Amino acid sequence: METTVPERGTGGRAAPVPRRPGRSPALSSGITKAAARIAAFAVCQAALVAGAGLLITGPARGLWPMTTEDAAVEALENARTATLDTASSVASALGDTATVVGITLLVCLGLVLVPRLPRWREAVFLAVGVSLQSAVFVLITASVDRTRPDVERMDASPPTSSYTSGHTGAATALYAGLAVLVLSRVRAPWRRPLAAVLLLLPLLVGLARLYRGMHHPTDVAGGLANGALSLFVVGRALLPGHSWVGRPPADALGIAVAAAEQRPAPARRQATVIVNPTVTDEATREQLRLVLAQHGYRDTPFVDTTAQDPGGGQTAGALRAGAELIVVCGGDGTVRAVADALAGTGVPLVLVPSGTGNLLARNLGLPLGPADALAAGLTGEPRALDLGRIEGDGFPAVHFTAMAGAGLDAAMLEETSDRAKSALGWPAYVLAGAKGLRAPRMRLTVTLDGGP
Repeated sequence: METTVPERGTGGRAAPVPRRPGRSPALSSGITKAAARIAAFAVCQAALVAGAGLLITGPARGLWPMTTEDAAVEALENARTATLDTASSVASALGDTATVVGITLLVCLGLVLVPRLPRWREAVFLAVGVSLQSAVFVLITASVDRTRPDVERMDASPPTSSYTSGHTGAATALYAGLAVLVLSRVRAPWRRPLAAVLLLLPLLVGLARLYRGMHHPTDVAGGLANGALSLFVVGRALLPGHSWVGRPPADALGIAVAAAEQRPAPARRQATVIVNPTVTDEATREQLRLVLAQHGYRDTPFVDTTAQDPGGGQTAGALRAGAELIVVCGGDGTVRAVADALAGTGVPLVLVPSGTGNLLARNLGLPLGPADALAAGLTGEPRALDLGRIEGDGFPAVHFTAMAGAGLDAAMLEETSDRAKSALGWPAYVLAGAKGLRAPRMRLTVTLDGGP
């Protein structure tokens, strides 16, 4: 099979470019990491929402606005009419378990079965978002014991705590999740009005639950927060542009090389990519090769770091081989090692953030997506970067880029394993930091530019 691209000097005629064989990882290459991150952040989410509930039912129960909640529910009870009773029944049903599960199932089946879609990633996002909200809801109701409002309740009371509103949380996860998909995947002019209607539905469900005497206002607020946080956590892990890297087409490299041949050759063509293999999967490497090819850097070597040599030796070897540009793909530790080896050489460094914190990339305002960061680096203007220098305890002097830490900070980084960072992301540092709190105190001397 062949694909075609415009050829220079043919007046726009198409010249065949043979499809290049390649191997791309499956879409599921990031499932384990995404699942671990969802689980870690779900624990934080449950702790946050449950902590708010314990505060509401404990120290803050005698403070405003908690003292006005009963009055608000009683006012809604006094305002009941036959018409509002019917309307609230319909609105409340939008958050029923059967309704939410049924709509979620139908939408997910439609996303994966309708011809010419199929959108597995979006279907998984919606299903996991709704499921996560339910799981966290169970944990919260088991942690926070709150009785329902002392008014006439229009529905049978389930054997769960009043905090949070399960109907509101489920409706938020479902309908707000649908709004996210509509805004991000639909290009029709009616997408914004439809998204606005979908976002309004969880509010109507929450209001209906208040009207029917089933919850306090803060119960509804907790449900909204639980559903919204579930979508945020799952969206960050699963939607395109985040943890999972999309698979390029099999002929993408041939297209990229042909496109590069249409442009004048760049002044610098000899580059080396220093890669931390623990944070860079094969899918990311394929995308980086495409970007390099698009900018005229063909057959660029990728050199992996090791536990014994985090980047300095590889950089020195690349310089001896005549590299005129170094691309570093890793976290702040890899960047520091490569920058230390490049200090004073005049060879430019392109930063491709792939680590846990990526402090330097964030401080410089660089794109955080690997492919976007590489494209920005290859097309941008060189800028000088100040390096810090640190020495002590018998270690040789080294340079650093973003920051240098000692004491608790150093202990936290030392205790955080690569496996934990890969699975959990930045929460892994929190766990290690808690262990480091028992470390003994230490004294330091810091100088700035030779002064005290």
